[in-house]
Amino acid sequence: MQPASRARRPRGGMSRREFARAAALTAATAAVLPRDLLAQPAAPAPQDSASARPPAAAGAAKEPALPAASRAEAEARIEAVLRRRGDRLDEAQKAEVRRSILGSQQGLDRLRAFPLGNADEPATVLHLHRPETS
Repeated sequence: MQPASRARRPRGGMSRREFARAAALTAATAAVLPRDLLAQPAAPAPQDSASARPPAAAGAAKEPALPAASRAEAEARIEAVLRRRGDRLDEAQKAEVRRSILGSQQGLDRLRAFPLGNADEPATVLHLHRPETS
């Protein structure tokens, strides 16, 4: 008999944990892609005026200002998530995926900009001390 968490699946057939794992894997994969690959201009997708992206248009005012290379990287991650799981998401969830990835891109850029060598050690080290008993 399966545990209750495994027995019940949401309508789309994917649990939140599986979605989070897939989204994290996609983000990690895009994070290690060479920047040169992401800097290449993508071929414009044919769009008619009726099929313009409503989530992007609605959230455009809230999107952070990113450099072109960072925006291209974030867009690649968004497209990868939507390509794999987009058929299971409604428009609000797609907008949330977009907002989440674009929001985390600035932190990722700051993390990458920090100079760190291979021999650098952590700033803090956990030292455990047993209390002395009398």
